[in-house]
Amino acid sequence: ISSASPIKVYALNYQFNSTDGTYILPYKNLGAKYVVTTYVDPLPFTPAYAQPRSMFTILATTDNTLISVSLSADTDAGVKADSTILITLNKGEVYPVISGERATNYPPPPNVPYLDPQSPNSQADLTGTLVESLDPCKKIAVFSGSPATIVYFNAQDHLYEQSIPIDKKSVLIGKEYIMVPHIDRLSKYRVLAIEDNTK
Repeated sequence: ISSASPIKVYALNYQFNSTDGTYILPYKNLGAKYVVTTYVDPLPFTPAYAQPRSMFTILATTDNTLISVSLSADTDAGVKADSTILITLNKGEVYPVISGERATNYPPPPNVPYLDPQSPNSQADLTGTLVESLDPCKKIAVFSGSPATIVYFNAQDHLYEQSIPIDKKSVLIGKEYIMVPHIDRLSKYRVLAIEDNTK
């Protein structure tokens, strides 16, 4: 998409009973290094209809782009957490990564909090995965989310968002934010540190 005048672009990912959208970064604001942010509900149990997985997609903007992916969770392709894979993409090609699926529809164990960060579903969270184009001049885009997850209560939704490059942190990443809670619902925020010893 190009224009003779400044424009904003949004993408809508439609699915029956579940729709999400994202802003699209201008090409000049794309980068070469990203930390993935996804979400998998940390419930001690998950209804059978939900899909406790997370996912992200890498898009190349230049031919012969060599990309390093350092995983924070297992993938459905059998690649283990803490592994690093190398892929080469040409302009316009995409590379999807889906986390391994964890057990669903098992009863909650006794005395386990409603939100349990140690639940098996948390192991399917790809948050923290580092994606990097090994040539800083070859920009990539990263989109992340979940095919269907439960943020609160029993309704499942898929999540879809374009990631912010961390090598453009002086332009797109800051230290202070204003959050606007929903007027009649609980609000949940996820904060991602991109540097060690962040306070």
